[in-house]
Amino acid sequence: MALFLFLLVLLPLLVWLLVPVGITGYSLLTAYTLPKHFWAVARDRQRRRNHALEHATVHVLEERAGRPLSLSGLAEKDGFLLVGINNAEEALDAAREALRRLQGGEHRLAIHPRCGTTLVAAQGIAALTVLAFLFLMPRLFFVGVLVALVLAAWLARPVSLVLQRFVTTSTDLDHLRVVRAEVFPPLNPLALLLQQGGRIKICTAEEKRKPRQPPRPTKRYRAY
Repeated sequence: MALFLFLLVLLPLLVWLLVPVGITGYSLLTAYTLPKHFWAVARDRQRRRNHALEHATVHVLEERAGRPLSLSGLAEKDGFLLVGINNAEEALDAAREALRRLQGGEHRLAIHPRCGTTLVAAQGIAALTVLAFLFLMPRLFFVGVLVALVLAAWLARPVSLVLQRFVTTSTDLDHLRVVRAEVFPPLNPLALLLQQGGRIKICTAEEKRKPRQPPRPTKRYRAY
């Protein structure tokens, strides 16, 4: 009887309380980790290349599905992580097609409108606007908060596209190759609920360039 009451009354109440708290905590964690990752990518050429390939892979997956997908990614030095997908073979094939198309000149695939850079741009715009009101017009601080929200919503997407183009991606992928896909389980049940899928890492590597051979000396013949 006690178990029945728990399932009927307390369990829905716990879910109702914990899910918003979990989502809020996840959002705050994202707000902290995204800017940190942004600077890590901006400073590292290899991460920028993998970031471009990550975007292109998501584009290919969405083209095949015929609709936007609830996917997120994370560029690393040796590849990139795709979150929200379960089929490793599909992800690997999409990454290889994405690499071929980027190397073929389809550089537009390196830019994605739903990149985490958009959130970083929104945070930066809002923070700068609030600080400007705080130091220049402190009496209008609360008005500044509203202005910051409007500007962040209006400018985040175009600013993000510019940052992706010139700061966080690189389409210099001539010597990059896709190696394999590795499957990782979700970090926890809450992550599984929020991500709606698993985690797959696409591993990349730099092709070893053959050292240039010195030209052979030409034989000279003496005239008689």
